[in-house]
Amino acid sequence: MTAFEYTSDRLYLLPPFIVIPDAEGGQFVQVADITRCEADGNYCQFYIVGDEAAIISARPLRHFESLLSMYGFVRIHDSHMVNLNYAVRYDTTGGGKLKMYNDEVLPVANLRRTLLISKMMGYR
Repeated sequence: MTAFEYTSDRLYLLPPFIVIPDAEGGQFVQVADITRCEADGNYCQFYIVGDEAAIISARPLRHFESLLSMYGFVRIHDSHMVNLNYAVRYDTTGGGKLKMYNDEVLPVANLRRTLLISKMMGYR
């Protein structure tokens, strides 16, 4: 799914964005700015580059999983989905951990390890 803007006889490709539904309506966010998503029961927290506070959506993580997977996101745990553009290291010790650009360390579930490694190596 790609967003287009039509002006006169020209077609412009816009950066992909999603609308994250929140308590006040919805927030437009460029997909490339999302570093990770974290499940919190039936809520989902979105972490955005440069923002201190997460955007909280009243939709579960599974709602966004298929939408974001085409943009380099991978579900690494029942509670975590990450944008691989912001991952810096995968550590196999201690059951598997993924280090993010901001030094956050996230757990990787055993059942999702193979998918993560294949995505990191560029296989589909």
